Amino acid sequence: MTCPVCGNRVPQKYNGITYEKVGRPKTYCSDHCANYMKYFVAMQKELDLIDLDDEHKRKIRGDMFRVGNTLKLSPLRDFSTKIPRSKK
Repeated sequence: MTCPVCGNRVPQKYNGITYEKVGRPKTYCSDHCANYMKYFVAMQKELDLIDLDDEHKRKIRGDMFRVGNTLKLSPLRDFSTKIPRSKK
């Protein structure tokens, strides 16, 4: 199983005899990934409850873009959102 946030392998607990999984399976690989998702969902829920005018919507949108722009992407992979056309 892979972590939905970072894509790393999620370690599971096994009993030492038959290698059966023990307890509820983990969803995230670390507390950092679990906290990211927890706070992201909480932010979305609270943002829906706030009555914003257009000026403040733009400010919040700008803040979110600034946070997204702090992520450094690897130049070795293509992260574009464009779908390549199939060759005929």
